[in-house]
Amino acid sequence: MQEINKKLIEAIQGKKALIWDFDGVFCFLDWHYGEGVNVYKNRLWQLLEEFDPKIRSKFSNGLNYPYEHTDYIIKRYGSEAFNKINTFYLKKELQIFTHSSFNDELIHVFRDLTQDFEHYIWSNNQGEVILKALTKSGIHDKFKAIASRDKIRLAKPNVQGFDLIKSYTSNPIKSFLFIGDSQQTDTLAAKKLGMEFFFYKVHL
Repeated sequence: MQEINKKLIEAIQGKKALIWDFDGVFCFLDWHYGEGVNVYKNRLWQLLEEFDPKIRSKFSNGLNYPYEHTDYIIKRYGSEAFNKINTFYLKKELQIFTHSSFNDELIHVFRDLTQDFEHYIWSNNQGEVILKALTKSGIHDKFKAIASRDKIRLAKPNVQGFDLIKSYTSNPIKSFLFIGDSQQTDTLAAKKLGMEFFFYKVHL
């Protein structure tokens, strides 16, 4: 067993609720498949420019987190922007899904966990893709809720996703462990909530 999974098993002891990220934890989406990453990112900028032609100049110094520009547009242009952005991501994620890999060892560890934990997904990925992966792995029925990007307006590190999760549980923050692979999004979201965080990073 990989050392990271041994440490994870130790970390969850005493917890009642586990929040899992998706991409980089259960699944490794291949964002390089089909087109260069820069081509894909440029297509996204072009979509955002349909709402604000000056959007690139507003972030000329770079993004503080990968979804900052999309959140900016959604805050200002509402449901139309939200729906178009999610449609863009869904099409992309479905295209790369069949060329992506699963974290088989973690999935095996997950299946062996006792039934004493509440499990949640909180991800910036699309719900349809997440459910497809969890179903293929045979663990889709183990989660009380999936807080995916298409269900919440703002991406992590914004904490709207936890508002959805809270509606399914009475467990306090101290009973949760958040398991994620991004220090730009997951770590910051956990810090904002005062939630214990486990940095899950697998070197492929």
